[in-house]
Amino acid sequence: APAAPTAHKPANELLVKAWDGYRLHKLEVDNIAENTWRNDYKSTGDALMAVADATTADDLLDRLSRRWKAGIPQRKRCVQNAASFLRWATSKQGKFILPPERWSPPPKGELKDYFGKKSAEQVKKESKATFAFSDQQIIDLLDAMPINAAHAKDAESAKRWKFAFQLMATYGLRPVEIHYLELVAKPKRILRCTWIKRTGGGTGKPRRLFPWHPEWEEEWNLLQRLADGEPLPPMTNRGVAQRGMEYLKRMKVFQPMHAEGCTMKSFRHAYSYRCHQTYGLSGPDAAAYMGHSVDVHNNSYSQWFSEKHLEDSAAQALRYREMVKARG
Repeated sequence: APAAPTAHKPANELLVKAWDGYRLHKLEVDNIAENTWRNDYKSTGDALMAVADATTADDLLDRLSRRWKAGIPQRKRCVQNAASFLRWATSKQGKFILPPERWSPPPKGELKDYFGKKSAEQVKKESKATFAFSDQQIIDLLDAMPINAAHAKDAESAKRWKFAFQLMATYGLRPVEIHYLELVAKPKRILRCTWIKRTGGGTGKPRRLFPWHPEWEEEWNLLQRLADGEPLPPMTNRGVAQRGMEYLKRMKVFQPMHAEGCTMKSFRHAYSYRCHQTYGLSGPDAAAYMGHSVDVHNNSYSQWFSEKHLEDSAAQALRYREMVKARG
């Protein structure tokens, strides 16, 4: 972190210097990737620079938040990022580069006033059912991949994207996570995702991946292909999700799926659907498999918790209690 500046410097200079120091801290201490910084923090930094003449933490967060519509995820994320930045800059870890008496933000649980309340239109938009691929749509999409294209470059690109889509579908991966997979050989061969989601609201952790459906893992030989180092689409500044959508939109078989509302995350949504509707998993279990909190999972996928599923879950709970009693 940079040395603490003298207090007589203008607020805008202090904020710029502090933001530069925070970037170094995230990269060198928290060990986030440069690409993660660009994807997760750039919009926050741009907004901060636009309101860098703010005089207090409240003034800064209020003006920054108003740059987005009330209640939308981007506004919430940027407020959380900015608050985390201010906590660092007013702490010993940030060498008190910003005076705490002026720049200390509210506690984590007290940022809702800056998030704003969603409009009725936004609530209606977000209440629409999450689109998930059906199993057959995934198979149709994979079968249509032009892996035998006449041009070697096109064939190679198709092979890489097909492998990526198979991994995303089988393990419910976020697009970025295809580049953070680790095979562990002992005591048995398992697959882990080492990507850590960091936001203003908290930090995730690596997780073991489970295939739903297990037969896809076997039929597509995914673990061995990863062990052999089979190529995936390369990492670039534009991100896996954006480049994957650009690729999918060029495929005719995908066009009706896109019209229904498909995105790259529809592979992940389909995984969640199978967890509940095919395998009868609970919300907490499915959330753990997917690497997010139960609250996030329930907000995103509650439409798949049918009353029948709850009845089955209750019956299973009672059977488990009887089994425990029988053990003594």
